[in-house]
Amino acid sequence: MADVRLKWPDTFIFLFSALLLLADMATDILTAVLYKTRDQNLWFIICVTLIAFPSFITCCWSCVASNFRQTYSENVSSALVVLDGCFFSCCLGPVTSNLKLFAFCVGKFKELWKNVQGIIVPEDDEVTSFLGVLLFSLYNDAMNLRVIQGFLETAPQLILQSYVIISSWASEIHIVQVVSIIISFINIVWLVTSYDISKEYRDLELKWQHKASMLLLNFGIQASRFLAITVFVVSFRWWLLAVIGFHWLTVIFMGCFVWSRSERTSRSSHLDVFIVLHVPLFTFMRSLNKFHIIRASDSPMPLSMEIFISCVWNLVFACENLLMAFLVYLKLQTNWYALPGLIVVVLGTFCGALSLVFDISLYRWRQKEHELPTVGRARVGTCETWIENRPEEINLDFSPAQPQETISDYRETTQSTHNV
Repeated sequence: MADVRLKWPDTFIFLFSALLLLADMATDILTAVLYKTRDQNLWFIICVTLIAFPSFITCCWSCVASNFRQTYSENVSSALVVLDGCFFSCCLGPVTSNLKLFAFCVGKFKELWKNVQGIIVPEDDEVTSFLGVLLFSLYNDAMNLRVIQGFLETAPQLILQSYVIISSWASEIHIVQVVSIIISFINIVWLVTSYDISKEYRDLELKWQHKASMLLLNFGIQASRFLAITVFVVSFRWWLLAVIGFHWLTVIFMGCFVWSRSERTSRSSHLDVFIVLHVPLFTFMRSLNKFHIIRASDSPMPLSMEIFISCVWNLVFACENLLMAFLVYLKLQTNWYALPGLIVVVLGTFCGALSLVFDISLYRWRQKEHELPTVGRARVGTCETWIENRPEEINLDFSPAQPQETISDYRETTQSTHNV
């Protein structure tokens, strides 16, 4: 996991993420109230459960993370830990964390605007002070909490609302249900894209064209996935468990393959954590970042293994979607959603193929970046090119200032090394 780099657009990204999460929770609550007023008690109970259970999980996660910071850094006071836990324990952990990051970026916006490379928050706790550790942890907690809420609340709510609308198309459809579906889908697409940018390719300087391409491709991929699952549940109901079970077994097999292909000295003891906690996430998204926990930190996955995992996951993902949509089309050809659902799934499969090519190109790019000399990617700025091209870069280091090399010192050192 690389250092966190905050830039001025992140200010508005954190604000948009917080508002999107709030809108998603608000529409879910309004939908539950709608079911109650219509005496649809079953949908009301399911909807309330999907709201309450993820909120409880995020509260527990936030409290554990707060206590972990207290043991992680001896400089963290117990009062600050309690205050941090109280902020998150209001069951708005993902929203609160994004608002905290937004407030930090607002306070540093002038510096973020002036410096093209933004502010670097080092991951290494040996060079990062107490505030730096908290900021780095807060950044990761914000993404982790969003993933938890997205998988446990947003995705099930999206399937539930879509199922209710499709199964009762002839009856009255309320505008709240439609708005809830739209916001939940935007939240899922935004979650997957931001996760790829902040976790998968954090060590790459992605341009806005790359990010826009990822957003559009994820839009098609997630649309085909959720539509295939929804129409399949309407027609075959509990057979969906067989499809999801096969998907999870495939991901577990890939995890065991990655673990077995690594040397014994580079095998991590977190294979059980990967199977229990991370495998369900692959139902809707692909994350090579989760496979890295199976290997030791000093033994990264080779490029061939990353490409293999991506190809297998995309192949299984596409086959499942096509199979579900095709079975629905064969069974219910006369229904209004059978043919459009199949067309959307086919288009989404094409987006998945393009996304695979895009990911492989980024893997190759990252490998070339890692093959560069390490001095050329120094954090503090000991490389001459780094200093000349980015003269005003800020390193968010709250620890006492350490003497750094100047440009002339670096040139003298480099010249003497070349002479030797």
